[in-house]
Amino acid sequence: MKIMLCGASDLNDNLPFFKRVASEMGFEPLNYLSGEVYYHQYGEDNWTSNSRLTVESADVIVFVINSGYGKITWKDELPKTIESGKNFLILCRKETYDLYLLVKDGKVKPATDESSSLIKQIEEMENGYQITIVPYVDLSDFSQKLKTHINGLYKIALNALQLRNQRATILPLLKLGNIQGEKFNPLQIKIAKEILFDVFEPKELRKRALNFLIDVSALSEDEIANLLVDVESGIARKTVVDLPRLVRENHDIDSIFKEVISCCIENEVGFVRRAIRSLIEIDISLAIKYLPALFPVQDIGTPRRIVTFLYERAEALTELCQSNTEYYKATINLLKLCIGYKTEEKDWKERAQILVDQIEDKIINN
Repeated sequence: MKIMLCGASDLNDNLPFFKRVASEMGFEPLNYLSGEVYYHQYGEDNWTSNSRLTVESADVIVFVINSGYGKITWKDELPKTIESGKNFLILCRKETYDLYLLVKDGKVKPATDESSSLIKQIEEMENGYQITIVPYVDLSDFSQKLKTHINGLYKIALNALQLRNQRATILPLLKLGNIQGEKFNPLQIKIAKEILFDVFEPKELRKRALNFLIDVSALSEDEIANLLVDVESGIARKTVVDLPRLVRENHDIDSIFKEVISCCIENEVGFVRRAIRSLIEIDISLAIKYLPALFPVQDIGTPRRIVTFLYERAEALTELCQSNTEYYKATINLLKLCIGYKTEEKDWKERAQILVDQIEDKIINN
């Protein structure tokens, strides 16, 4: 493995300590001061190209801040490191970091333009990138902190491998079909949730994890709400389609309905159309309460689908209206909102009016 030292031209004192630590920990050291960089001698701005090539080849990058400002380091090497997802750490001489804190508090001003550039760079890293900067007191402390943080990276890597191994144990379960009624231990459920909520996992694997967790009834209303706003639209759409399977009697169904409506208002029509069917299927009494929040609508599919799904449940809807005046008022209000949508289409509007007449007739006659 390769480890790269980056910084200004004032790294000569750090270099032997860096090389010693690298050697002790089994790394091949890379640094431009000792010529250990990859070279590309053609084209413009060769130093920048060489630095980027070396960053690409390194497994770990160590940035060191002493007192000098290295433009290539902070304008090319650091952005390239972050962009490529490389493991890195930043060590800063304590005197320089203390100066940064004093400038930040308005107690002193940088003495030189170079110092000012360096202070601005530290501020950008801490406040912009939100990068942790580790101060070091002397070169012995530099060596010790370098070792400690490299060991920390090893630990993170081993934990990631352990997590990957754990996830591999549940893959056979995720490939099964309907597993309702089967017994599963808490660790299997925990691993399935980790897969489901890891946005970097493949979408199809996450969908399998969702199916598994639906079958074992393992998702809370908060977890369902998080899935409805997932960054992967395919997961959010699948969640809203599967809501009738997801929602359980012990859930706060009102809060789930509110979350779905909120998502509908902010989402594309495909999500809204899926939500209408699911909400009506879960609880028609709550659906007629919450669906009016979608109006006014721009898409004809919304009122048309509401009418279609309510019409399919005309008998149950009529009985609901007969049981409670509030349900009756909410149903008529929702149907009239649908009828009020301006369109030349008549068939679904006629069904909506038939439903209104049928319900009102039952209420009047009773």
